[in-house]
Amino acid sequence: MKKYAVNNAPLYLRVKDVLLEAIRSGEIVVDGRLLSEETLTKQFNVSRATIRSALQLLEKDGIISKRHGSGTIVNTEGLQVKIRIDEFKGFFELIRESGHTPSIGEKKLLEVQLEKKICDVLDLDNGSKGLLLQRLFWGDGKPLIYAKEYIPFSILRERPTIEEVPESIFELADSYCTDPVSYSITEISSTIADKKLKQLMELPGNETLIRLEEIHYSRVNQPLMYSDILVRDSIIRFHAVRIRK
Repeated sequence: MKKYAVNNAPLYLRVKDVLLEAIRSGEIVVDGRLLSEETLTKQFNVSRATIRSALQLLEKDGIISKRHGSGTIVNTEGLQVKIRIDEFKGFFELIRESGHTPSIGEKKLLEVQLEKKICDVLDLDNGSKGLLLQRLFWGDGKPLIYAKEYIPFSILRERPTIEEVPESIFELADSYCTDPVSYSITEISSTIADKKLKQLMELPGNETLIRLEEIHYSRVNQPLMYSDILVRDSIIRFHAVRIRK
């Protein structure tokens, strides 16, 4: 019987990742069902409580379902969903998962006075200043995502240069802000680009864009940053897995 090596803490998260890999490969799946908790405990060489916690996360993600009398079922359609809008992912990862090679076609880092709307949602005094990070992300040389991200000076430990800015806004917070991003709330809408944006994103006709307006929060619910993201939904399609309670 195959043994799986698992890295150090947080152990249940590491086990979840290796479990998912083993589910995708079919190594721990028989007739569409997961091996028993007892068997998985032996294979992963961890406690049953750790396995149970990892399985709970996979169930929450829609990868598996526990059915009374039928064991743990693997949801094959859930495994095929790649671009999850309810998960933290950088733009490069989103573009790769859409089947394209990512790159950055344009980027700017500007010092700005934040608009009243942004000050309000970030609980800042009107007139507060910060950084505006503007980036155009390409897939296979074609513009796919245009992102404007607002970072107040009040949360910066250190000011990055444009060359130092990481691809992911979450990594930026880890490296340069007083607190990491714990969660984000996203408002989703559709929009039609103006003339300038059409030219920037090389849009044909009146192609619509998906607009993601995100507020990023710390673990103590402090609003940290604001993102305004436009995505070519004709190329990048988001999915959400909804779990029946």
